[in-house]
Amino acid sequence: MLLGENVRLTFYTLGFLLLFLVIPVLLLVLREHLRQRHHGKKLKQFYADREKWRARLLHPKREEVERHLQGKLPDRLSRLYDDKDLVLQTDFQIRSPTERMRINEFFPLDADILSELRGGKIFKQGFPFAGDIWGDCYFVPTSPVQSEDAPVFRYCHNGGKVEPIAESITQFLAWKHEPRFSARKLRRRTRLGIRKT
Repeated sequence: MLLGENVRLTFYTLGFLLLFLVIPVLLLVLREHLRQRHHGKKLKQFYADREKWRARLLHPKREEVERHLQGKLPDRLSRLYDDKDLVLQTDFQIRSPTERMRINEFFPLDADILSELRGGKIFKQGFPFAGDIWGDCYFVPTSPVQSEDAPVFRYCHNGGKVEPIAESITQFLAWKHEPRFSARKLRRRTRLGIRKT
């Protein structure tokens, strides 16, 4: 009789452990495994998309954009895309005499970007070459004849306001460029797990 109670108690204990310890641990391990597989796929897709974006930046298609916009882009814009180091920069500031503008990234010089960005009719009049983290774009207008340079405008996505920024692309690019974060802030962000792309 005593042996039967011990066996029953052992089975109850094993059942309890299985129900409340082993199964939850297995479910957590399974969930983490699935999460890592999914995250790994997303990360691979992110890097693949980033490489496509980089290739588009490094291979400008000026004629395609001019055909699409039915106007001419300034020569200075093409020379901007010849400076590969500059167009690959991300997350920096340009300081004009009156304000500090955060540039998140440059946009590829191709017709596809016109449909990928929010802007509607404004991008039928000009080409957006850079954007900030809030969704605003810096653009140059097209003209019916070829020109050396053109003024730079900012299209604010909230309300669709267009404001002049610089008298020319040359002036815009001549203003001081600096990283958005100081080296000290960047080290702190890296320690906290916030990395610059």
